[in-house]
Amino acid sequence: MGSYFGAALCAVDINHDGCDDLLIGSPMYKTKIAMEGKVDVYISQCTARISFWDPKSLFGSKGRNAQFGNAIAEVGDLNNDLYNDVVIGAPFEDDNIGCIYIYNGGKEGLINDTVQRICGGAVKSLSGFGWSISKSVDVDKNGYNDFAVSALISNKVAILRGRPIIEVSVDMDLNNANLSESNIINITLIFLYNTKYSSSNDLVLGYKLEVDTATVRPNKRLRLSDGVGSDTEIEEKVTLQRNKNVSKTFTAVLKSNIADFFTPLKFNLSYCIHSHKNFVDKLRPIFNRKKDVLKVLRFEKQCLSDDECKADLVLLMRHTGKVFVNETKKITLEVTILNHQDDAFSTTAMFKFGDKISYYGMKNIGNGDVSCLEQRERVECDVANPLSKEGKVEFLLEFKVSIIVLEEIDQPIVVDGEVMTQSEEKHPSDNIKRLMIPLELIAVPELNVKTASTPVKYNKEDQLSINNSDSFVMATDFIIHNLGPSYLPETTAVFRIPMTVPGGNMLFTYTDIHVTRENISLECDIKSEDNGTNPTISLLTTTQKEVSTLRAENLNKESIANVQRNILVTKQAVTGCQFATCLMVRCKVPEIAAYKQIILSLHLNFSNAHDVFKILDYLQIAIDMEIINEANTYLAPWKRIHSIRVQLSFLADMISGKPINYIWVAVASAAGAFCCIMFLWFLIWKYRCCVTKMQREIHVIKRESIKRRTRRQTSHEGVQYKSIGGECSSKL
Repeated sequence: MGSYFGAALCAVDINHDGCDDLLIGSPMYKTKIAMEGKVDVYISQCTARISFWDPKSLFGSKGRNAQFGNAIAEVGDLNNDLYNDVVIGAPFEDDNIGCIYIYNGGKEGLINDTVQRICGGAVKSLSGFGWSISKSVDVDKNGYNDFAVSALISNKVAILRGRPIIEVSVDMDLNNANLSESNIINITLIFLYNTKYSSSNDLVLGYKLEVDTATVRPNKRLRLSDGVGSDTEIEEKVTLQRNKNVSKTFTAVLKSNIADFFTPLKFNLSYCIHSHKNFVDKLRPIFNRKKDVLKVLRFEKQCLSDDECKADLVLLMRHTGKVFVNETKKITLEVTILNHQDDAFSTTAMFKFGDKISYYGMKNIGNGDVSCLEQRERVECDVANPLSKEGKVEFLLEFKVSIIVLEEIDQPIVVDGEVMTQSEEKHPSDNIKRLMIPLELIAVPELNVKTASTPVKYNKEDQLSINNSDSFVMATDFIIHNLGPSYLPETTAVFRIPMTVPGGNMLFTYTDIHVTRENISLECDIKSEDNGTNPTISLLTTTQKEVSTLRAENLNKESIANVQRNILVTKQAVTGCQFATCLMVRCKVPEIAAYKQIILSLHLNFSNAHDVFKILDYLQIAIDMEIINEANTYLAPWKRIHSIRVQLSFLADMISGKPINYIWVAVASAAGAFCCIMFLWFLIWKYRCCVTKMQREIHVIKRESIKRRTRRQTSHEGVQYKSIGGECSSKL
């Protein structure tokens, strides 16, 4: 079924431009609901040729089978706004009860929202209400627009009478109050009652005047001298006559010793109809009420030439230095707040931050007097009151850095700052700043190596044997220790292993090398590097060369004997990446916690080196290992290269059956022993001779001393001495 487009037509000047506009009803129009209906509104372009703007559609309440748009009628200016209004019928809405919709005209056409919906149930229980609608007509000759609406099912017609519209104009004048010159404010209220109907009588209007509405008791800063029951508000009635101004004057006084002199003073005037007398036919009037009257009086002084008191705050935040995970314990933010225009009253700042940092304290710079209070994950600071024009405040905010887990390393420390003022702000976008501080890691690796005791012995006979073992694989452990303080993220271990010996003989192939960690093989990238050098194997001209010494903990009689047996070398080679083709092995090193270590084991298979060991009596292999940071942008650059070199020495077991060598060694040893014994005997003999001579000399000296003492005693005692001596002699 069609939509019955054009079932109802109405030509009316909706937008008051002198040209008729067109409304077209489609009562059978449907979408998901059966026959809800619609009305298309076409606005005329007022040209010689008939043309309309793109239509705007009205749908009522979209009731099922409502048939909205079955009737359309112009009813004149119902609301006294100089624009024609329109009534649209939906006769079968609400289960065939029917309703009508009243739309007001306007400058842009019909207003989308209906201003009034009247259904048949409210008009003596009519059904099919809105089947047809008449144009506006003053049925009772009282000056108000009326119109008739038919009810098809009830077979009746209802006359809807227009009600008077009351317009009240209310204004408030502060009489150019200037708080910098006087603390008294004269307030004048002006009321004007207007209606186009001459039969209207006086109107009683109730009003309420409130002062300093921006603050609450007991902090109000104004007092009304004419207040009734309250010193901050007045509530009264006023009787108004049509088209006559009525004024009321009140005085407000600024209280002394007020603290808040930056929040503007606000005055509010609200009003309503209190009573209306003797309107024609006792119809209840419609009060076309406008908004409350609001006035603002500012405290600010020395405003710009445009007489607008506006601040222009700018927030700057800066952090210097770097933040290292688990190393940096405290960070400092430099905060600067500028004001480029009028005074900014009650200037405050707020800083929000996450759980990576916690507030520690603040320090003023210069003559600032900023104070801050910590809340949950934010800091609120009182900056200045006021912050004067071209003023600047600087201070420092200090934060402690929390322990940061590995999953959050890629998330920077974020600090959101905002500066606020109770003054009007010219450029609010400058008041908000976000500071993002990236995190970095600082971790220092320490490298050590653990390998078999050197020199490693091998057998040059028919079958290659290393350390008397059937295995040709040798493992070297590289220990990577993280000295902290941060964790060491994923890095790369690079091993450089000589592939050949000087002369070109092969030591290893790609398959002879693999790296493990805790007996688990690592996936490594192996490629060759040719340094362009190829020296030959060097021949030794000396008959003896000690090539290596054992570690102190490995010394014993057997090892010393083995070294002494094998110190005669005929051919040797020293190889490294600087001498020959090099294999570069790159392995990913997993994360290492602070102060922890991991061990990478380098396994070398010497199965392909049989020919090399057949030729050489001594071989030394230099292996380099380096830790590099390739892609981790959070890790601080290392100040030095972290590398280590291990030298593996191999010594062949010499073939027995060279007695001449051992005879000379035995003769030389015996001769040396004999010389040592003779030298020791000579020292002992010399010592005994010297001791004997000294004893003789001491004995002679003692005898001479006794004789001299005896002569002295004899010369002093005379005869008595002789008699005693004679007595002694006789006794003898």
